Parts: sequence; C-alpha cells; structure tokens
Amino acid sequence: MDNRGLTPVVSEVLLIGLVLLYIGLVTAVLYGSAIPEYQATSGAEMGDRVLATATEHVQQSVFPSYRLDARSSIALPETINNQAYSLRTANRTLILEHPHPEIGGRARLAVPSSVHSIEGQWRSHTPLSVRAVGNETGYRITIAASSEANDD
Repeated sequence: MDNRGLTPVVSEVLLIGLVLLYIGLVTAVLYGSAIPEYQATSGAEMGDRVLATATEHVQQSVFPSYRLDARSSIALPETINNQAYSLRTANRTLILEHPHPEIGGRARLAVPSSVHSIEGQWRSHTPLSVRAVGNETGYRITIAASSEANDD
C-alpha cells in the first residue's frame, strides 16, 4: 500500500489547524483582557473630562451681581463607553455616575460662600442646563436637563 499521496494533505490540514489555533488564541486574549481593559480605561478618561467640563460650567454660572437669574446649557457626550450616565449634586459636590464601576467620580465645586444650595440631577442624552438664581442674600444653583430647567 502506497501512502505517499496523503502526506501533502495531512501536512496542509495540520498547517491550517495550527493557524486556526493561533488566531483563536490571539482573539481570545484580545477580547478577554486587552480590549475590555482599553475600553474601561478610555471610558474612565472620558468620564473625567465630562466631570471636569460640567464642574467648570457650574462654577462659572455664579458671578458677582445682586440680582441674578441666569441660565446656560452645555452639550455633553450622550454616552460614555456606549452607556448612558448621570450627574447629580450632593454637599457642594458634583457626582458622575456610570454603570461601569471604573467610570465615574466626584468633583468638589469651588463656588463662593454666597451660594446657599446646589441641587439637581441630570441624565445624559439631553443638554445639561445650569440655572443660578439669587439676590443680595445669596444664590441657588440647579442642574437639570435643558427642558426641565426652563420650566421653573
């Protein structure tokens, strides 16, 4: 029995098997660790930029004036890492909340002592609106979606 005709076929099948095994391993490593880690890192950086931009915008809403009813809005990204997020206030702090545990943060608002309260919450997919209302006794800052802030 002559088996010389099978040698090239078996050789090619083994080569194709090794190539497929290599591609499978590389794909598993990338999708198992490298790509999700990169997405989490880039999402966290985007979250930090969004929080810094929103904080700066809220801080700039109060300026020296005796009577103030100022409204401004800012367009922030609709998603971070392809997921919706929100901003809320607590104890003169702006808090970014995101479903991914590595994305989010807090930023203490540097506003004058004449600001008596900072309140509100905002959910992505709408422009962020900041409203500052005050007089000679003090100010109140509210964050909300643009349509909600204009209803007051």
